[in-house]
Amino acid sequence: MKKLFLTLIIALTITACNSSPVKVSSDYDEFADFRLLRSFKWYERESAPPGVDDLLDRRIIRAVGRELKADGYHEAQEGEAVHFLVNYVVVAREKQEIRSVTSYSGYSPHYYGRHYYPSHHASSVELRNYRQGTLFIDILSAKTKKLIWRGVGTRRIPNNVDRLRRNEIVNETVEEIMKHFPPDPKDKPKQK
Repeated sequence: MKKLFLTLIIALTITACNSSPVKVSSDYDEFADFRLLRSFKWYERESAPPGVDDLLDRRIIRAVGRELKADGYHEAQEGEAVHFLVNYVVVAREKQEIRSVTSYSGYSPHYYGRHYYPSHHASSVELRNYRQGTLFIDILSAKTKKLIWRGVGTRRIPNNVDRLRRNEIVNETVEEIMKHFPPDPKDKPKQK
C-alpha cells in the first residue's frame, strides 16, 4: 500500500510540473516539405495586428525569433533566399466562468459512539469574469504566400501584471506553441 501511495504521489507531482496554462493545437499542410525550410522573414504589414500595442508586438516578435533560432532557423539577410514567412495574430475575449462553491462551518460529519454530528454547509454559485487570449503563429511559404503551418495557444490573461510577468507570459506561450513546429522534429535544420 505504501508503494502504491508513493507511486501515486510521484505521478501527481510529475503531472503538476508538466502542466502548462497554455492550451496548444497546431495544423499543417501535409504536402509541405518542412526539411527545405532554413531562413525566414516576418510577413510585411503596415502596423501591428488589431488590438496589439507596440510593446506586445515586439515581445512576440522577439520570442518567436528566439524559438526559431534555437531550432536552427535564421532570419534572412538582404539578398538572401527566404524559405518561409512568419506572421501572428492575437485575439482576446471576455469570458465567464461559473463555479459552485460549498462552504462548511463547524466540523466535518463525525460518528462518536451512538451519536452522529453533521456539519453545516451552504452552497452558492459564483460567476467570474476573465480575459482569455489566443495567439496564432502562422508559417507561410515564401514562394506561394500560402499557409503551411499554424500553431495556436490559448490561455487566461491575468489582470494587472507588471512588465516582467508580461514577458514571462509571452515567452511561455510562444515556447509552448513553437514546440510543435515543424510537425516532425527531424525536419529541423541541422545545428551548426
